[in-house]
Amino acid sequence: MNGYVVFEQQYKVECRLGLHMRNSAKVVELHKKYATDGKIKIEGRRPVQMSSIISLLVAAILYGTSITVEANVKEGNVEQFHKELSDLFSDPHA
Repeated sequence: MNGYVVFEQQYKVECRLGLHMRNSAKVVELHKKYATDGKIKIEGRRPVQMSSIISLLVAAILYGTSITVEANVKEGNVEQFHKELSDLFSDPHA
């Protein structure tokens, strides 16, 4: 995809409440800002679209879950996308 690079990174959900409404909304916001075709993968489960808050909530991603984020990220935004996702997923109070 022209102007995009493939991004794949593993994270651990450190928020004690898991991926709840507020941080699911933040994931959707980051996806819209930096990426396209974004998915969150959890071993043994179907990928979840990062563009859908409902899909993220239904996935019930709990505290301590290891996830893999895959997306096509706009060139020049890869580091910022990673930083913001890392901050979000590593914050126990998010």
